[in-house]
Amino acid sequence: MDTYGAANAENLKQAIDDVFIKAIKLSEEQYSNALISAAADGASVNTGVYSGLLARLSQTRPWMVNIHCISHRIELAVKDAMLDTKRSKAFSDVQQFMITLYYLFKKSPKVSRHLHSTAEALDVQVYKVKKVHGTRFVCHQLLGLQSLINDWVVLALSVENSLASKNKTTTQLPGILQKLRNVTFLVTCCYFKNVLDAITPLSLSFQRGDIMAYEVLYQVQRTQSRIQDLIDEEAISVKGILSSIGNEYDETELTISRSLPKQGHTRRNIVNREYNKVSYTNMFKPTGAIEAVKSIKEKVLPELLKCMVTRFSSFDADIYRHMQWLDPANWDEDDVTAEVKPLLQLASHFQERKMHEIDYFAVKREWKDLRNAVKHFYINLQMKQLWQKIMTYRRTDFPNICRLVEIVFCNGPSNSTVEAGFSHLTAMLSDRRLSLSHKTMEDLLLLKVNHHIFTDTEQEKIIISALDSFLSTKKRKLKLDNTHQTKQPCMDLDIDDDIGVHFGVEVEQLEDDDMFIDNTEDCELDYFSESEPEECFEVETAE
Repeated sequence: MDTYGAANAENLKQAIDDVFIKAIKLSEEQYSNALISAAADGASVNTGVYSGLLARLSQTRPWMVNIHCISHRIELAVKDAMLDTKRSKAFSDVQQFMITLYYLFKKSPKVSRHLHSTAEALDVQVYKVKKVHGTRFVCHQLLGLQSLINDWVVLALSVENSLASKNKTTTQLPGILQKLRNVTFLVTCCYFKNVLDAITPLSLSFQRGDIMAYEVLYQVQRTQSRIQDLIDEEAISVKGILSSIGNEYDETELTISRSLPKQGHTRRNIVNREYNKVSYTNMFKPTGAIEAVKSIKEKVLPELLKCMVTRFSSFDADIYRHMQWLDPANWDEDDVTAEVKPLLQLASHFQERKMHEIDYFAVKREWKDLRNAVKHFYINLQMKQLWQKIMTYRRTDFPNICRLVEIVFCNGPSNSTVEAGFSHLTAMLSDRRLSLSHKTMEDLLLLKVNHHIFTDTEQEKIIISALDSFLSTKKRKLKLDNTHQTKQPCMDLDIDDDIGVHFGVEVEQLEDDDMFIDNTEDCELDYFSESEPEECFEVETAE
């Protein structure tokens, strides 16, 4: 983007246009007609109604389907409902506590060492405090909570021991210990985890790309049903909530206990793991714990349902309902022509495209023949497997249906692949790789993101090309092929000013300090030049 100036919608569009027209070498007409759909996050530069990037791309493509990324939508719904301090501070306090712990352990090796020393003394496994803030999806919040709840007892013992010692490491420890001893706060953490357990499967399926655009609303409603079950749950107790995530609570002794794997046993199969039980006995009385949970059920969760309805309402549009015929599970078993109407309606939406026009009169005949072929040859295949077979082997039999299938598959509802690309770039540009050029990073990213579409032959060509480039950039140790089958005895090596090297066989001196070795066994040798000392020359003769 440096060559285009500021990252505004106009320059972003120009950059995208240049990629397809100048880099990929599509004609302007091909590029205009091939673009079916686009997904982006909710930034105004992307999804602005009047002058955003998607709006500009749609100006010459009235058929284009613009999608606000579903992965970002679920994150925004969670943020709006659960982390809004005006409605309830319960979940935001939990998140802030995890952020405090993250930076404490990141900046204080002493505190981290105390925790691991305590775990080693108890012979239990503890987990790294995870980062849950910044650009993170819901699953990162859940993983952070799981680590916190798992380490709770060991963490409390470690902080208490640190405070008891004369060497106080940080002024934050007393406040952290107060939180760890608070049963009400622990109950809130556990309930937060229960809510995230209901939401995370939806977020993960969005990130993996397992859901088609027409399936989004159904999957969201399934998640809403799970959240409603939490709201309708009547039997609530401190002991019940804590035991739901593996903790044991003794109300009389005010003791919290948990069975943790022994050190090193997390690498074993679950059935082969051994556990040690750890306990902490200085917990506070759970004052107001049940009231806190009821407040969450009455204020936060209903608002979460409302936010999800609002955020995903656009997927109730007709265009997505007209795509449901793609899945054989949705086919009408009694009427083989029931899906023809949505097929034609989908085709009419894209009728202004001048690329691969649809023959409306042939759609009904092709669909009936397709249903018959599936009945005889492709019974019980999953949706993606079925269309892969059809597109590969029977495209000429059903050309119009295949064009509509391509259109539906082009409507990707999530841009999580792009977000993953950002993470890959961050991992590449580590402190040890700061000299990587932009071109090298671009090539590495293309390989990482698109590796699943390369054939074995293409992968081999890429590796050979990269190896040739690597060997040609600077002096390298090369292995010369054996050009003759006859064996030569190893002979004395003499260095001569005129010839260069003698093996007892003919050696020709070439320009630019290159060497030609004839009638020898496989050798490994280093190039040398007149400016290098003679002792830098090395010859290794293979046995």
